[in-house]
Order: sequence, then C-alpha cells, then structure tokens
Amino acid sequence: MLNLVVISINDLDIVSDILDQLKSGKEFTKLAAEFGKTDSLVNEKGITGLTPAVILGDLGNIAAGLKKNEVYGPVKRGNNYTIFQVLEKQTTRDTSKISFEGTKAGLKAELINNKLNQLLTGKTTQFIANNQVKIFYEEVNKINVTGIQMFVHRLMGFGGKIAGVPLTTPFSDWINKLDLHKLLP
Repeated sequence: MLNLVVISINDLDIVSDILDQLKSGKEFTKLAAEFGKTDSLVNEKGITGLTPAVILGDLGNIAAGLKKNEVYGPVKRGNNYTIFQVLEKQTTRDTSKISFEGTKAGLKAELINNKLNQLLTGKTTQFIANNQVKIFYEEVNKINVTGIQMFVHRLMGFGGKIAGVPLTTPFSDWINKLDLHKLLP
C-alpha cells in the first residue's frame, strides 16, 4: 500500500522549475497543493491516499522500490511528465506465508485437545467398568423419534447464520469392540 504525492505536467520547463524549487528546499506537498489535481489518481491536494501499488500502475511499480519521502521523476506518462514523492508505505502480510509461532500455537492446541480426549475416554471407560453400567433396550425402544432430519439456523445480520440449537456431538470414543463385548449382553 502506497500513499503518493503526484504532480503531472505536460510542459518540461515547468517540470524543470518544480525540480529547482525542490532542490532549494520547498516541500513537495506544498508544490502539489499549488498545482492542485493534475492527475486522475489524486485528490485536490495531489495525494493518492493509501492505494495498492498494482492500482497505481507504473508509478506503483516504481514507488514500491523507493523509500519513504523519496522524490522520483520526471516519468513520461502519456502526454504528461510526472514527478512524485512517497508519503507513506505499508507492507501487507502475505497470507500464503505461515508463521512459525502461529503453527506452533495451533499444534499445541491440537495436542492439548488430544490429551484431554484421551483423559476423558479413559475416565469414562473406568467409570462404566466400576459402576457396572447397563443399557435397557426396552426403555430406549419406547422413545418416540421421527425420521425427519432437521438442523436449525439462526439468521444474523448481513447474511450471516449460525447454528440455532446447541451442537451435541456424540461421544463414543470410550468404547471399542473389546469393551463392547464385555459390557453389552
């Protein structure tokens, strides 16, 4: 993202005069304000505002290699000669690069989750074995259920939606085939 001050003039004599004024110590932003909007990329003060370098075209490509407050030009663009100064330069994070710290935190969270699942599974299996848990199939079969599968969404503002009911995921890791034969008749 670049913020440039741009002056575009079609007369080389005026361009030379601008460069002389810059050498004598006049601020580029004041010069740009005197000339006003001389380019389609800028506002009335000659400033582009923070804009991606790609949108600025050739100026953006050149300015990407410059330092803050560096003046460059004249550059021939169409019928005009352009002089510009880099006011501000921001680098955006590349989303394709994954940071080590972010990956480390994600792996740590996953390992903690796995350990907690193992602990919960072990404690549940232990509880069932110690308390001789039984399943009463007659009672389970008496429960009236419908064959309609339904999921409720709650609509949020601006087109968003979330689950409208609490999500209850089945927890069946505690039982494996060996335990199944021991516990069920």
